[in-house]
Amino acid sequence: GPDEDGTPLSEEVSLTFEMSLSGKQASRELKPNGRNITVTWETLPENIDLCVAAKISESKRQVEAIRGGMYEILPRGLLLVMSAALLETRVCGEPNVTVEKLMELTQYDGGLSSSSPSVQYLWAALRDMTPQERSLFLRFISGRRRLPHRGEGSEFRIIVQKHDSGSASPDTRLPEASACFQKLRWTSYTSREFAARRLQTAIYHTSAIDLDASATSFVYAGLDEGDATE
Repeated sequence: GPDEDGTPLSEEVSLTFEMSLSGKQASRELKPNGRNITVTWETLPENIDLCVAAKISESKRQVEAIRGGMYEILPRGLLLVMSAALLETRVCGEPNVTVEKLMELTQYDGGLSSSSPSVQYLWAALRDMTPQERSLFLRFISGRRRLPHRGEGSEFRIIVQKHDSGSASPDTRLPEASACFQKLRWTSYTSREFAARRLQTAIYHTSAIDLDASATSFVYAGLDEGDATE
């Protein structure tokens, strides 16, 4: 019979259903012998549904391979009772880097303590940062953007070590880090403002753990190249 606008449902539709799957333009049959079946207004909804199903299932083999690999590491039953958010946290770490969590994981070395003025400047600077900037700070000192999940036996610790500026003014030095050991070498800055500015420079100019051994120096806020260290 005719459609609401009077168009016969059996009338052919001049459409070819093709889509890009995984970035490649390819022609594939959405149903057996589909290339030889004429699309009509009556069968149009079915063809649309078949296109959607093809797009959703295009990575089915890859997903099955990933799932099979995970089942070799974790019991299938355990994964079935875990939410996606919990699994992500267990595998990738805690997404929210808080100052409180950083303080809890921190140990001090070289004569520093939690009450040292320069350490207080450090925590004040981190509190003033956005969550994204605190992730950059974590990347600077550890090479990772997320804190590991604190399960039993976790050994992740951050070490804040006093960094001697020698004869130079401490305010001309940038923080240094040993990412393999989660160690921050922190200078005795004379003010909260200087500490915040130097820390901002360090986290924004270190893009990867591969830069740990780089000899690149930065000129910032009037610093001499010889006084700025990564």
